[in-house]
Amino acid sequence: LEGQIYSLSELNILDNIGIDKEISVTIIFSAKESIYKALSVVLNGGINFKSFELKAAEKKGQSVRLLFNVHNGSFVRTIKVSAKIYKNHILTLVIN
Repeated sequence: LEGQIYSLSELNILDNIGIDKEISVTIIFSAKESIYKALSVVLNGGINFKSFELKAAEKKGQSVRLLFNVHNGSFVRTIKVSAKIYKNHILTLVIN
């Protein structure tokens, strides 16, 4: 999945705040899926996961705040996503 869903630099961002690789991959996928669902109507479905790049993350307890750069042609935005680690699940929500 590396290169299709996530990059090594994105994994490193989450590793640096103490999140293991398996959870990191799930968080990144879920966050990008949430962004895709939030923006697909605006962009007429013409967007893919490579258009989203994780730039920063902050962990507080079981919550993680993620900051993504979204770039697709002339559409460029910074999107915030909140992720919650709950038992064996990851819940994500676009918050801006």
